[in-house]
Amino acid sequence: VEMKPPLVRFYVANRFGETWTDSVPFNNNLNIDSANVENGCFNAEKDKFYYTIKELNKEDKKKYHVIYLSKKIDGEWQKPERLKAPVNIKGFNSNMPSIGYDEKEAEVLFFVSNRNGSKGGMDIWMSATKNGDFTKPINCGKINSLDNELSPWFDSITNRLYFSSSWHYGFGGQDIFYSEYDKDFSAPKNLLNTSINPIAANVI
Repeated sequence: VEMKPPLVRFYVANRFGETWTDSVPFNNNLNIDSANVENGCFNAEKDKFYYTIKELNKEDKKKYHVIYLSKKIDGEWQKPERLKAPVNIKGFNSNMPSIGYDEKEAEVLFFVSNRNGSKGGMDIWMSATKNGDFTKPINCGKINSLDNELSPWFDSITNRLYFSSSWHYGFGGQDIFYSEYDKDFSAPKNLLNTSINPIAANVI
């Protein structure tokens, strides 16, 4: 009998003082039986949850990461919706979503993609919201390289974008970097100046 590998699921645990409860499945609307669910993030109000699923593109028979959104209404997480173009586009990955906020406190979606316009492997892109919809994503410019930039996380208080890269000056593998944002991103700086190689930069 062929054994299928276990699927990746979202779990949740609650903290009371210094004690954590046992983890339980997050939500059955998000945890599906047909694919891994990955790279989840909340908005600041904790009433939106963005994450990715790897789906089969029927046209080229290849699988790509796509971003989904579930909204919490009346205390219940709703059936997720696949984000429309221009965030998810056929034939390219859209992965590792993270929500930041602009000067008007509107949501800005950061994510990684290998779509046309990328400099190398996976680039970091950003998409602002207008009238409730995401606008055409913009490449985050000088923070991207000929290799992979992954796991963006934007601190709206300091206007810093944290991410990992296997290209910028580091100590091997995926190092953590940050870039200051003021109408444009500054040249990346190594955060730790050490040989730590994170799987994802948002562990910080």
